Amino acid sequence: PANGSPMINVFISYRRADSQETTDRLHDQMGVHFGEENVFQDVLDIPFGVDFRRYIRDSVAKCQVVLVVIGPDWACLLDERRDSPDDFVRLEIETALQLGKLVVPVTVRGAAMPPPEALPETIRALCWLNRAVVRPNPDFKRDCERLAHGIKQAVDGAATLELPTVAAVGMAEARAASFGASGGRNTDWTPFVSTLDGFALPDMTFCLVPTGGFMMGSSAHSDEKPPHPQTFNQPYWIAQTPVTNAQWSAAVRAGAVSLPIGEKALAWFRDPTLAGAPVVGVTWGMAQGFAAWLGTRLPTEREWEYAARGIDGWTYPWGDHFDAGRVVYKHNSGGRPWPVEGQPGGASWVGALHLAGNVWEWTASAYAPYPYPTDGSREAVTGAPVLRGGSWASDQHDTRAAFRVKGVADDWFISVDGFRCALSVEG
Repeated sequence: PANGSPMINVFISYRRADSQETTDRLHDQMGVHFGEENVFQDVLDIPFGVDFRRYIRDSVAKCQVVLVVIGPDWACLLDERRDSPDDFVRLEIETALQLGKLVVPVTVRGAAMPPPEALPETIRALCWLNRAVVRPNPDFKRDCERLAHGIKQAVDGAATLELPTVAAVGMAEARAASFGASGGRNTDWTPFVSTLDGFALPDMTFCLVPTGGFMMGSSAHSDEKPPHPQTFNQPYWIAQTPVTNAQWSAAVRAGAVSLPIGEKALAWFRDPTLAGAPVVGVTWGMAQGFAAWLGTRLPTEREWEYAARGIDGWTYPWGDHFDAGRVVYKHNSGGRPWPVEGQPGGASWVGALHLAGNVWEWTASAYAPYPYPTDGSREAVTGAPVLRGGSWASDQHDTRAAFRVKGVADDWFISVDGFRCALSVEG
């Protein structure tokens, strides 16, 4: 970062036909304040030969701040492409809003904020966000300095965006329910991430998983065979991250659960620098108790795998090729779990983080040969629940989304086991 500034990554979204020259100058000024390498200017920074849509989503996920540059023709150009699935400006804004990024509309060249009815419903929240105004010379540099100062204050103060309303959640669930019938692929789904009403832990965010089908299992390992079709006719929610030490601590204070088991797990639990890391040293029964206290449940094995792989059946949550920069595993972990904010590029197609690596995750399903039945019989676990995802101590092979481990319900699996919660959507 330039001039001793905090490490802040900024994504700039804009229409080339509307504000190319002004955005180029804005990019240069943000580079002065945050370091040129930390400012991403949309298509100018995208390498040739990559999946444009996935690259955009990954880039937004890695940034703390998204600047939406709005010129005089911005809304008209947006309206012209309203029904286009390749409208990447809309995709950028949708992704930023749904991932809870700090989104700042920046009006340039005398433009005004468009009225709500001029915007697609998925990005209408943009209209109620506090905007920045950047004027031409001689005020341009001063306005950019004011914008950079505001960004630093907001990030330092952990400013948060209002989370989606109950109505927005309902509309998202309706969209998720019809997604399977649309024939969409992984990249056609825009992640929807939200807190849910009435929870004892208001900071726990959930990812909406839409309807659809996929091939469960793989041919890579004997207990992953045979690959077989699974279909989800109802959407569901899965927690965006594994349960953290801080969240487990809240349940301990409420008398709902006991302390983690094992010397190492307990030391990490009590380490304030690891409050945001996944809790470990919890048995399957302890995880079940936490989920019940919260009013949720553990995900089934097939729910977990679908959230990780999606309709396209990716090998890893982000795609088919291993990328150490997206996962916490034995070659980069430093011998312990990472806070859940780490490796944001490892997000799955629904926005879930750390489905590969960091900690193994308990599921609600019993370990047994495939094919996996959908009658609920696997969820009557008597002693061998399935663990998924790999951990900070795992190698590359174990972080594949199809990889399975046979657990023991009353064991805590050498301080590498954790879990995340899930919730059904009523049909």
